[in-house]
Amino acid sequence: MSYLLLACRIMLVGVFAVSLVSKVRSRAAYADFGRSVVEWRVVPRRWSARVVAGVVAGEAGVVLLLALPWTVLVGFVAGGLLLTAFTGAIAMTLRRGPSVTCRCFGAAKTRLGTAHVVRNLLLVAVCVTGTVAATMTAGLPSNAPGLGLTLTAAVVGVVFMVHLDDIAALRELWARPTVEGRK
Repeated sequence: MSYLLLACRIMLVGVFAVSLVSKVRSRAAYADFGRSVVEWRVVPRRWSARVVAGVVAGEAGVVLLLALPWTVLVGFVAGGLLLTAFTGAIAMTLRRGPSVTCRCFGAAKTRLGTAHVVRNLLLVAVCVTGTVAATMTAGLPSNAPGLGLTLTAAVVGVVFMVHLDDIAALRELWARPTVEGRK
């Protein structure tokens, strides 16, 4: 269980850290994220600056809570709640029908879609798994090969989650019919 706990922590810290850094790396990135919040039309425009600041603070808080060993359980719960809120906002936006950009991980021009809901639900599952593992485990594992495997699996999970938009775009390309004479 301790390896599972560590993998969940690393994966969520990685995903939230990449998301956070992509929003605060420059004034332009922060402004782009702010415009996307307005574009989603989930909250009134006058609240958008507060929502943007809250998202950034929430992501930073989750990273910190999961990084510190004595606040891990709270970090998993906070991460799960934040992801649930994000998923609800995405679902509301998709149901309304406008084609809007996802700025979850920065400057991507990806349109919001069901892949974003799936990604967030998978991350909520990681939060739940981490919460269960945290309540059943004491301490960190010490076996070097096990730690290496855990770290590798968690990093692969982070890369997968961060690049899920790209993976979904590839899937769409493969699903398109080919033009006669071209492969």
